[in-house]
Amino acid sequence: RKKVMKGLLIKDLTVIGKQKKFLVIVLLLAVFLTFGSEDTGFAGNYAMLVLTTLTLTTISYDEMNGGMMFIFSLPATRKTYVKAKYTFAFLNLLVAATIGMLLSYVETIFKKVPFQLGDTLTVIMGMMLVMGVMLSVAIPLEFKFGAEKGRMIVTAAMFGVAFVGIGGYKLLQEVFGIDLFSCLNKLFSGIESEALISCIIVGGLFVLLVLIMFCSYLIASNVMRKKEF
Repeated sequence: RKKVMKGLLIKDLTVIGKQKKFLVIVLLLAVFLTFGSEDTGFAGNYAMLVLTTLTLTTISYDEMNGGMMFIFSLPATRKTYVKAKYTFAFLNLLVAATIGMLLSYVETIFKKVPFQLGDTLTVIMGMMLVMGVMLSVAIPLEFKFGAEKGRMIVTAAMFGVAFVGIGGYKLLQEVFGIDLFSCLNKLFSGIESEALISCIIVGGLFVLLVLIMFCSYLIASNVMRKKEF
């Protein structure tokens, strides 16, 4: 099973390797944004957004020309395939976060502003969570409906989630008079160390990310088990 898992991960890396021109363009745009944007975290977040979606590209390639049937004619089982896809997605998130962190650091050097490690880590982890949620929604849907139809449903779903999230925040703030940021400030008011606060937030977001992706993995495994090719 380990050899099969390794083979599937190498396959996905090979697919990503074929996107060299695209990756170069992304890198160049990120560099351009480093100099062109006043926000010191924008370039890193942009790079994370683009790089993370490469996981979905590998699913599209797998489905081309009956690729799934060929994969499952090999020793790879459906469960192993799903596990490999989520492993690749999680590793991709970590790589994207590392690149995002480096770009954010480079931005602070060129713009001659202090590098706030705690704040940057919190923002990067928040972006990781957002992209992790997107992948957690997208992967099961693409397994269920196929890459093209699944992507359309994912886009609609993400707009729906964003609408509900923003609407819920406005409702709490304007109708019930509850400010989430004020609640968080009160929650951490007894902690004087900003570094400790950052560690708690980053750790909490990371645990939440793992839980969300694990639940998504269970759903995707069930979808793939029932899928007919």
